[in-house]
Amino acid sequence: MATKNSNSHLYRDVYWEHVTISRRYIQDEVNAGRACQVAANRTGWLMELRRKTLDRMRDWEVAALLRELKMRKYGDYAGPGWSWLCDAASREGVEDGEQQCRWIVDWILRTHGPPTDAKNRWYKAVLKPTDRFKQVKAAKLHWRKTDQIETPWQCVLNDEQFTIRLGDFPIEHLYEVFSADSELGVTDDWPTTWAREPWLVRVRPVGAAE
Repeated sequence: MATKNSNSHLYRDVYWEHVTISRRYIQDEVNAGRACQVAANRTGWLMELRRKTLDRMRDWEVAALLRELKMRKYGDYAGPGWSWLCDAASREGVEDGEQQCRWIVDWILRTHGPPTDAKNRWYKAVLKPTDRFKQVKAAKLHWRKTDQIETPWQCVLNDEQFTIRLGDFPIEHLYEVFSADSELGVTDDWPTTWAREPWLVRVRPVGAAE
């Protein structure tokens, strides 16, 4: 099955831009002693933004797989919510309420609004892939379905096996491509030269348009 280019990078760009803009506000609120208020507010706001990101993805199959993966990991397809983050803080030994709020704020800034140098490295991974990954992306590949939702497709090129891992999008890149145990590169859009076996069957009402 050939797929439409998902333009998923556009949603991630909007997602990160919102978080980057609010970074100074978040830090100011924490410094003013309102860590719990801003942590709860940003957590809910980011969940809504992540929910919209998945709902608007053009590739309905990958969006459905991401929802399932996030439900398994977080209990909500919108990603980490307040309870999950508090539990994560507790697992790291942070039990105090105020300290948990500060831990959540740090987690949000670390994973959602990285500093400029980290953000540049992120974009470089997509915009400036290695020569080898360029060749893989340009090749006419047919990806076969696996039985693992985390790594839903595999293919073979010149006796070399490649595997696609779905990232925790939009926190991570959407597709991570591996050869054996080594990551070849990442991309946020499905290359037009690639085809894949369907992982899911989409049922349309009788008479519905394709």
